[in-house]
Amino acid sequence: YMYEVGQTREISLTGFTNEEKDENGNNIGTYTIRIANKTNAGDVCTKEYLEKEDGKKETYSKTACGFVIEFEDIIKSHQMNPSGEYKGNQYDQGWNVDGYPASSMYTYIKNDIYNALPKDLRDVIIDTTVVSGYGYSDAPNKVSTDKLYLLSTREVWGKERSDLIYPDTARELTRQLDYYKDYKNTDGSIGVTISNYSGAIKKFSVNEYSWWLRTAGSGSTHSFHYVRYDGDWDSHYSSNFFGVAVAFRIG
Repeated sequence: YMYEVGQTREISLTGFTNEEKDENGNNIGTYTIRIANKTNAGDVCTKEYLEKEDGKKETYSKTACGFVIEFEDIIKSHQMNPSGEYKGNQYDQGWNVDGYPASSMYTYIKNDIYNALPKDLRDVIIDTTVVSGYGYSDAPNKVSTDKLYLLSTREVWGKERSDLIYPDTARELTRQLDYYKDYKNTDGSIGVTISNYSGAIKKFSVNEYSWWLRTAGSGSTHSFHYVRYDGDWDSHYSSNFFGVAVAFRIG
């Protein structure tokens, strides 16, 4: 049996509900996951580092390499970081200092969401090198090793789209996932791009809903990028409540 990109499976998350109800009005806690990627080729996937002209090396993210699964829709609404104090500084709209791996979202995904997954799924999820873009004056890119992760701008909209987004500093270190690269748009064109982005829409319950990416807004100390309810890109204060839709690799 051949697994194909776009194929889905339903799972249950212990202690979670996606706010749908059955015919008797009871909360339903089932979620749909889909195959988002199968490709494992190109420098991003076959090499460990991008070697730059100045001799420096940057770690490639493996988040769009091999067998990648993502949640088709949103698990829960959550802040990337709350308003408050971080390292002695006050941030009224939250912060992106130290990037995605230092965020409260990262801890929420690593603990609450991962532990809610079915055991048979947790048993096959592999560790993945995750590279995340940084915020204002916060170089270098952030590297972590994770079971679950959020997607980045390049992984959704591709290179031509990410180059137009207020810079994702890690955009050259990953690739567009097969699902978004090969998505068939209603006008017959292929791929989630600058002009066709409805393929990036996710829902929370029955409504289209914005969802977070792991990419810090490089022009500020308080914003992260996200996918809007209509599939287009934007950035917003990290204290905002947007959707959580994680991905992971299995092996």
